[in-house]
Amino acid sequence: MKATLTDPARSRRPSFERALALDPELIVIAASTGGPTVLRELVTTLPETLSTPVLIVQHLPTAFVSSFVDQLSRQSAVPVGLAKTGELITPGVWFAPGGAHTGVRRRGDALRFAIHTGIPIFGCQPAADVLFGSAAAACAGRCFGLVLSGMGRDGCEGSRRIVEAGGRVVVQDQASSAVWGMPGSVARAGLASRVLSPEAIKSELLRLVAA
Repeated sequence: MKATLTDPARSRRPSFERALALDPELIVIAASTGGPTVLRELVTTLPETLSTPVLIVQHLPTAFVSSFVDQLSRQSAVPVGLAKTGELITPGVWFAPGGAHTGVRRRGDALRFAIHTGIPIFGCQPAADVLFGSAAAACAGRCFGLVLSGMGRDGCEGSRRIVEAGGRVVVQDQASSAVWGMPGSVARAGLASRVLSPEAIKSELLRLVAA
């Protein structure tokens, strides 16, 4: 059954009005099939004054992730690169490298990347569930999650952890998604504050980082 804004799951969604006050320490994004097009639009419009790190899991072969990151780096006003284990997480856009899980660890006041090989989740490594779950644990309620087009349900359990910690999750709508598996699973679970078009997602993201 399609999740709509009038279905029973709506009553379980976190208050959007309350979530508007969210001051995120981290923004985490999950994407798979159909994701690169939306990611390019989002990343290349981020302002050079960005002060919030944006961490992304995009399901692609390792070589393609590196190539995509290089392209975005040339087109963007903000730093764009691959996450490296142990490195300090600073403002910019950081992609999980292929073939390993990327997580977040807090050490004192600082957040650092923790990258490790492990068991694929839903056949995915890196998996959004690992990134989202660790970000929720490290940042509590100061975490904003975004789930874009993609096959399967990676990111759903991680989204649950973000919401339970007091953060908020937004997903791409079905009409604009190449595959509404990942965002659909989050919406059906009642975890999405909003189900938005890519243009509305861009506006929401820009408003969030501006705030």
